[in-house]
Amino acid sequence: MKTVTIRVEDDIFNKIEEHRGLKSKSEFYRKLIEDYLNKSEDNMNKTEDGLNKHEDSLNMHEDGLNNREINLNKSEYVHNILKENESLKGELTHKQELLKMANDWINDMRSEVGFLQFEYQKLSGRLALPEPKKWWEFWKK
Repeated sequence: MKTVTIRVEDDIFNKIEEHRGLKSKSEFYRKLIEDYLNKSEDNMNKTEDGLNKHEDSLNMHEDGLNNREINLNKSEYVHNILKENESLKGELTHKQELLKMANDWINDMRSEVGFLQFEYQKLSGRLALPEPKKWWEFWKK
């Protein structure tokens, strides 16, 4: 067997200790991890409808809620998800516009750099040439 060491906040540790009861720490943590891993595998195999039914039954048993309260909570949850979805769509649109503006700015800068490089080449080429002779200097030697 391998050993696992973790650090947790004090309040989380106290909650774990309350749930542990008289079981040994290693046995309790091992069972906790195994249950979590088994639950994750089971959840992957279930369909979305099966998960919703399972969660509804857990909510009814744990919280003692009736069907109307569950439906209200679901409608609030769906409403909040829809609002979050709309805000994320707006944020995505805004970021796409910013990206388009940045790309346009980059393209403008590239064209300006190209122009400036061309002008620099013309100027440096002129400076490297010897000064042109006057027309009468061709007759003298």
